[in-house]
This record gives sequence, structure tokens and C-alpha cells, in this order.
Amino acid sequence: MIFRKHVRAPEVTTLLEGPDEDVGPVLEGNDAGDELQDEVAVEQIAPARPNRPRWEYGDPAVRGRNPGRFEEIDAGNEIHQRTCGQRRIAEQQGLFVTDIPKLDPEPPIMSGYAMISTDRPAVPSSYKEAMNNVEADKWKEAIQDELNAMDCHQVLADSDLPHGARALGSKWVFARKENAQGEVICYKARLVAQGFAQRSGIDYNETFAPVARSTTILFLIAIAASQGLCLEQFDYDSAFLNGTMTEMVYMKYPKGWDRPQLGQVLCLVKSMYGTKQAPREWNSAANKLMVACGYSRSDANSCLYVKRVEEMFIYITLYIDDGLAASNDQTFLDSEIQAFNKVYQLKRLGPVKVFLGLEFLRSSKFIFVHQSKYIRSLVATYGGDHGSKHPAKVPMEPRLNMEHSAELFDNIALYQSAVGALQYAAHRACPDIVTSVRAAASKVSAPTQADWIAVKRIIRYLQGTIDWRLKYNLEGSTVFELYSDASWGDDMLTGKSIGAEAMWLRRLAADLKIQQPGSTLLWEDNQAVIAIAQNPAHHGRTKHYSVHHFYICERVTTGDIRIKYCKTGVMTADLLTKPLARNLFKLHRDGLGMGQRSRGTCGIGKLARAWRGAGWRQMAVWRIDWTQRFEATCERHEIALEPHWFRVQTERIKRCNSQAKKDY
Repeated sequence: MIFRKHVRAPEVTTLLEGPDEDVGPVLEGNDAGDELQDEVAVEQIAPARPNRPRWEYGDPAVRGRNPGRFEEIDAGNEIHQRTCGQRRIAEQQGLFVTDIPKLDPEPPIMSGYAMISTDRPAVPSSYKEAMNNVEADKWKEAIQDELNAMDCHQVLADSDLPHGARALGSKWVFARKENAQGEVICYKARLVAQGFAQRSGIDYNETFAPVARSTTILFLIAIAASQGLCLEQFDYDSAFLNGTMTEMVYMKYPKGWDRPQLGQVLCLVKSMYGTKQAPREWNSAANKLMVACGYSRSDANSCLYVKRVEEMFIYITLYIDDGLAASNDQTFLDSEIQAFNKVYQLKRLGPVKVFLGLEFLRSSKFIFVHQSKYIRSLVATYGGDHGSKHPAKVPMEPRLNMEHSAELFDNIALYQSAVGALQYAAHRACPDIVTSVRAAASKVSAPTQADWIAVKRIIRYLQGTIDWRLKYNLEGSTVFELYSDASWGDDMLTGKSIGAEAMWLRRLAADLKIQQPGSTLLWEDNQAVIAIAQNPAHHGRTKHYSVHHFYICERVTTGDIRIKYCKTGVMTADLLTKPLARNLFKLHRDGLGMGQRSRGTCGIGKLARAWRGAGWRQMAVWRIDWTQRFEATCERHEIALEPHWFRVQTERIKRCNSQAKKDY
């Protein structure tokens, strides 16, 4: 609805809204003098005509009052139009223009607009706001669902407060769950204990709870791809409510509690959201369930479980309440997940599509892993006004010099937030930005303007590689190799980390019963490092990692690691250790298995151009097996071959061949 405002002379500072009395007369021309002025705009109309247009005004009682002051209207909502002729001033306050003037071909001129918002109300931040909200009925229903879930899990029990004990407070947290179209699917309410008031040694002791490493998840994906395993995901409902409390913790009766209050306080029998030990108690309960079902826990990662029954096997990794299962038998996988559901209620989400922010796409030959949705959100959050619209070719300049004496960046919180978001992406499915993010993370305490420019460059690089993804071959080998880049100046890049990682991966593969024949091959581009690892030697430049080198020597001697030389130009680990020039960066990025899932002609244009420039006899040979070559190319890039599209491309190549024959 559109309103037009009229107010009194400037000396009257308050805006009088539309009154309830009848609308008075309209003063025209200059007879009104300075008694009333129109602050919205000085309207001018054409000179007087024989039949002057008449203006119609709506009834304020019907139309409603003006929703806002003119001074509060966004200047972007003002529309300036040309005016001419005399002034027209309305006498009454709060008159609403509802129609165009009769016999006037042009619409009325309005320079100020106030719009009534039709958006749904904001999510309440407290119980009181929820009860006073227009959607109070929906929030009451969500609260009842949460209390019923706690009754089902027997989380709370009425109790008296012992002498010296402290009762925690609680808070209701509300949220709407929406689909991709922005439609509300359900309303959620979560009762959370105020765990910040817990006392160490009294209300809680241990709080550590392990989670699956990102390396473990990607390793499991690689194994599933190479062995053609079924991959499914599941999610436990109200996971924290399944853990049993080992300490006596009490809580006050929450707001909205409609059960009988049989005691002074509530005693937490099961773990509850907000308490410090809740993640640990749930992890303990989940581990007991897995062991009871016949699973063995991995020594390399305590959140990875393995079970084998004759020729069937299943691997399951847990990240709090999210589970990822891989098995060589679909029926066996179904029975295992059903067994979990009998103990703790869970949702089966089917073949893995999105897991912990990682997006999966499976085809007949590859499994693609990417973070397109997360990166789009990251670019939209930090790349808008903070960066350029032109994507960068590399995430970091080859010889970037971040001077310590440069001007400090004024928004440290923004810098730290951006670097944290980039680190999450770098350690998941974007290993090509590891070096640049590590350099930016070293400056989070006192970033400079140059550091912020470097962060914006990383964001611009991600903007141009949103659709790039890691590719796992379904026909790949389960034998892995490692690449190591030696560095004398950086202890993180010495043999300590790569040697330990090699041994950890061997232990992880052994837990999964995946044999690694012989020694794990470690590629190294520094012959001096190879010589030191294979032969005892000490000099000044080996003091900083002499302890590490003995560990590597021991593993080389036992045959666990075999070091082999490779040229610097093909050392893929360079991408993870130093900034590179564009061509070398692209080469090593391809070596990591990253690529873009093509959509379109899939290289046909390149083939056609190559054929067009060659002799007809050579092109005839290509045309004989053209279909096989084309299908292979399409499978490599995962293109759905539609009959119509295939026919069009076939005719296109035939025309190219025919024209080339004439030219020949």
C-alpha cells in the first residue's frame, strides 16, 4: 500500500497522523499562503484548464494510518518527477491519495513512499517474545514437542535441591526450518541448560569428546570409490538426550513447564543441550552401542568403526550425531542401520549427498567432492564490497611480501572471521588454498592492509573456482603414495609431519583391513634429504630436525617407508608449501585430483578445430571411431548424453568433415 504524507508548517515538528474526523476541503492555488506546506513535494500542475481535474482521497479510517514518518523513509524509495504549473496543497493532515485525477492522462506525482512489510515476523529470542508473537500457537506446539521428547528419553526428574548444590537456569532457543524455496517446513524449540554456570570438579569433570578427522572422512570416500562401496548417511535424533549424566546436576523449572512440579528443582538424569559434558556423554553412549553391535574401534581414529561378517563388511564414521556408512553389501548396510534405530532413534538420509558441508556427486566412474554451496556463501559474505568482481587465477602471488610496518587493518574481527571461514574450506575440499590461508592465518593477531588484500585475493580465487571439486576414481587403487617437499627454514614441512602422516595412514588402512603391499612410497625432490634419511649424517643444517630424521631413518630401515626421488617440476606437494606461478600452480592442482565438472560440448569444439586443420584422410580415420572417442570424453566429464543433443553434435561433426573434404 502506498501513502502520501502532508504535514503542517516547518515550525510544527511532530507529524500528525490521519485523524478520524471527516476529510475537509482542498485548498488550491496560492490562497493557503504559508499556513500549510507540503513536505513531501511541491507539486506543480499544468496551467488551469476549462475542466480542472478533481482529486479523490480515501477515508483514513478505512485506509489506516500512515505507517511511518517521512523523515524515516529511505531516500532510495523517493521518486523524483518533473512538475510544472501551479501548486496544489492539501489542507488536512494524513490524506491518502488513492486514485489518479480524473480527466488527467498523467498519474499523480508522489515523491515519498512508505511500504508495509509483508515478511513473516522475526524468530523470537526468548520465551516471552515467543508467547507474544503472532505465531505463538506454532511456538507453543514446538515447545510441547520438545518437552515430549524429553519425557520419552526420561531426561528430567523432579527432585529437591540438596544443601550446597546449585540449580542451573535454562533458556528456550527457537528456530524455523525452511526449504530451498524459503518456505517454512517446521518450527523448532530447544530447551538449553545454562551450562556456563557449571563449576569444574562439582558439576562436571571431563568434557573432551572426539570427532572424525576430515582426513579420515576423505580417506573413507577414497576407499569407497576404489572398491565401489555403497555410501549412505544417517542422523541421530536428539542425540545429546541419549547420554547418561555421571555427575549430579540440577536445573530450575523452565518457563512453559506445564507438568506437575513435584519437587523444588529438576534433576538431569540424561545429558542435556547446553551442559558441558553432554558431547562426552553422547560419545560414550554411541561407542557402547557400536561395541555391543559387534564393531571394532579404530586405533588410528576413535570415531571410525569396522565390522566384518564373512565376506561382508561395513565402515562407519561418526561426527557427533552425523554418521557416514560404507559397505560392500546393501542388505547388510540396511540391517545394521535398522539395528541402530532400535536403540536410538535416527533419520536415514539415503545415499550421501551433503555431509558436514561436503557435497557429493556420484557417477558410474567417479565420486566428486566439493563445497560449492559453502564457498558461494563465503564469497557472498566476504567478497561483496570487500573484493573485486574479477576472479583471481591463483590464490596467492608467487612472491608476496607482507610488510610488518604497513598500515594496520582497522577491522580485526572481520579479518579473523574471513580467515576462519577460509581455513574450514582449505582443510576440507579446497587443498589448493592451503598455502595462502596458512600465510593469512599467521597474521590474525595484527593484520595489515596488505594482509587483507591477500585475503581478498583468496576469496576472488574461490569465486572463480566455485565449481571445482576433488575427483575420486571408482577404478582406482587402494595403495596410496605421499609427496613431501623438504624445507630447511620451516619445521612444519620437514620429514617429521610427512613421516608421521604416512605411518598414521598405514595404521588407518590396517584398521580397515586394507593391505598396503611393501613399503609406502614417499616422493621427495631433494636428494640431500633422501641421502640423510638413508644414511646417518650430521651437520649444521640438520640440527633443527635431527630428532625427526632418526624417526624417518628407523622407518626406512624397517621397510615401512620407501623414499624415491622425483623432479621438482612434478612435485605436487609444492602447491601445499609455497606460492607458485600460474602455470605451475595449475599443473600441481591437477595433480591433486581437482577439476571442474564440465557442462556443455565437453571438448567437442577442440576436436572439431583440430580436425578442421588436418588432412581429409586423417579426419576420415578419426571419424571411424569418433563415437567411441566422444563417449569416452563424455564419461570422463560426466555428461548426460541426450539423444537430441548427441544427434546435433553428430551432424555438426559431419558438416566439419564434409567441408574439410572439399577444402582438401
